[in-house]
Amino acid sequence: MKYNITFIGHMCYDEIVPFQGQTTVSPGSAVLCGAMVAGRIGQNVAVITKMSPEDSSILKPMEEVGIDTVPSAFEGNDVYASRASKRRCRYT
Repeated sequence: MKYNITFIGHMCYDEIVPFQGQTTVSPGSAVLCGAMVAGRIGQNVAVITKMSPEDSSILKPMEEVGIDTVPSAFEGNDVYASRASKRRCRYT
């Protein structure tokens, strides 16, 4: 397939902390947002990303609008800011 645009980059989960509201976690990243917009306006889009297989559900919204995804398995260590933190920083 020929693509109008290809996004290359990391996928992530964002922790959203509203003022005096409940914290939520949801998929995010410039790659996700940009690809979704391009796909919804009819462009042929591909996404190339490196990610943990355990996070593959983040790709589902893109695949549902016809975006081709090419995930590469992440091989590295998760580094936590503290023992209480669930934020993952991945280094290869």
